[in-house]
Amino acid sequence: MSAAYSLLELILSMAILFILIGAATFSPSTIVLEYRLDHYAQGLITSLRLARSKALHQVETVSLCPSKDGIVCTKEQYELGWILFHDHQLPRGQREPTREALIWRQSALASGYSLRANGNATDAVSFYASGRNSAGVGASFYLCFSDNVRQAQVLSLNSRGRLRLLERDPQGIPRKSNKKPITNCLLE
Repeated sequence: MSAAYSLLELILSMAILFILIGAATFSPSTIVLEYRLDHYAQGLITSLRLARSKALHQVETVSLCPSKDGIVCTKEQYELGWILFHDHQLPRGQREPTREALIWRQSALASGYSLRANGNATDAVSFYASGRNSAGVGASFYLCFSDNVRQAQVLSLNSRGRLRLLERDPQGIPRKSNKKPITNCLLE
């Protein structure tokens, strides 16, 4: 019997070691968190693109606003849900349920997630028949879990109604248009 190890024993030992290291660093909760953030971001992107598309193709104003009940606009945050509707009445961004058809309703995000808008999109965003939006120079939507800026998704909406995800700095934190990293998700 020799005191040396065979190549097969070394390979098996290394494989077991890598599996144990992988199991120790794997976190299913992180994967679920990232999946939900992506899912919610895609839901918002879809809603904003649908609003712009409907406005362009139907040559009328379409608005998106926060809505707690899925029927009328509220002065709440977007994480409580939002609605998309044909906006025929003034003032813009306030739905009259008997006169303005509902296009889409998004339910509230799971507990702990925040979705906030800044600029002129805080209460509502309206898209006009030209494709431009009421946010003027633009707005940003901050999607986070528990104010964690490292995992934040920040969507920027420009005045022409185009969306983009903000780029990240070397630490993984989204940068604002002025290239400075965001400092919090709650915009308070």
